[in-house]
Amino acid sequence: MLSRLPPELVHEVLVNLDGNTKTLTSCALACKALSLPSQAFLFSRVELHFHISAPSFSPERAPETSKEEKFLRVLQTRPDLISLVHSVSIYDLFGGEDILIGEPEVNSNLDQNLFVQNDAALRVLELLKHSKSLMIYGFSTKSWKHLDEEIQSVVLQAFRFPNIGSIEVNAMAWFPIPLLGHCSDNLKHLTVTTMPSLRLAYDHIAAEEESESRGFHLESLTLSTSTPELEKFVRWVFGSKVSLTRLNKLVVRTLGDKHQGVQPLVWKLVKACASTLKELDFFAYLPYGRADITSPHMLALYDTIDLGQLPSLQTLTIRYWLSNVSDMHASRQLILLCRILRTIRAATNLEELVLHFAIAFFRAPIDNVSGSRYWEILDSTLAEYAPPRLRKITVLFDNMQEQHRREAMELVSADLSRLKSSQTLVIQGRNFSSSPFMPVSR
Repeated sequence: MLSRLPPELVHEVLVNLDGNTKTLTSCALACKALSLPSQAFLFSRVELHFHISAPSFSPERAPETSKEEKFLRVLQTRPDLISLVHSVSIYDLFGGEDILIGEPEVNSNLDQNLFVQNDAALRVLELLKHSKSLMIYGFSTKSWKHLDEEIQSVVLQAFRFPNIGSIEVNAMAWFPIPLLGHCSDNLKHLTVTTMPSLRLAYDHIAAEEESESRGFHLESLTLSTSTPELEKFVRWVFGSKVSLTRLNKLVVRTLGDKHQGVQPLVWKLVKACASTLKELDFFAYLPYGRADITSPHMLALYDTIDLGQLPSLQTLTIRYWLSNVSDMHASRQLILLCRILRTIRAATNLEELVLHFAIAFFRAPIDNVSGSRYWEILDSTLAEYAPPRLRKITVLFDNMQEQHRREAMELVSADLSRLKSSQTLVIQGRNFSSSPFMPVSR
């Protein structure tokens, strides 16, 4: 009966079971018609842990077999399954990362006798040459240079897999960015996410180790790092094999407490893909000391951002820090934001605008100043300069407690009357400190 169903229908049924390992396994064993399609979902994503807990030497307990070792045996028995693996996630490069995530106060220099290298995971990765996506999760303050040489070699080999189209590096201290120069021409999507205290490395890699790739054209780039590290990355990318001329999605989120000069860095990346960029997400204003945001220098800094030079832009997300919702400081900060928004008129393909506000003083965000209409300037600016295709404007508030967020949404909703009447405005709140990319301000 199932053999008569169109393959497209079987695929849609299995899509709804994606992630349900138990049910997919049952489907794979049920009949021949479901076997291969179910296996494609079961083996499409693989997690590898390069370190595992040291085995117990108690004679009463037999050492457990790691899941990577079991998986290695399956692949050795059924090599036809190797080509089904598309996405590989690597964890525990040093060992103990799960403890560090659960207990942040624990020092990363854990007794390494608690963990052993999982050689089976390395052997599995060496087999997965058909993989299309590679994700590395560091979560340790230890440097890449502290990694076992065999692990370094295996990871480097994975970077050279010919079909790798997406690489994501998360919280890896001193991750050597030049390793990206080893990737094939198929790399299209790159994500680099660090914590504010973690630095990236740009050490030179010997020429004989470099790949024969002529370079690759990225289609999406996501960077979440401190401003000093962003500056190093920008300097590196324009001297590397990486091309941004076909980029259609750019996300830049700067972390930490050093933000001065971030706008020209963002704009330098944007200019390299101005003709193709469809989606842009960036922090436009971040606090850095007692800077005079009305000074000619500061205004000139923000004038480097001209969104009207992006003819293909369809979705724009601007993340913006406000000292408060309704005081005088917020008024000056909103004027600075409006200076940028006046340039969107020439972005004729812009369809959606998201203004994501993080409130610095969330304990008392609302100053009940009688007749305050600080948000009217934003209302009038967007009403006047909105491009013809703009159909949705979303205002988000983050880093606020529930009561304060409701008050802020009511105040802003009253002041953005022209946008409300045009039925393009959506005002939303988010859970307190819900954003994983919230910058740190001292």
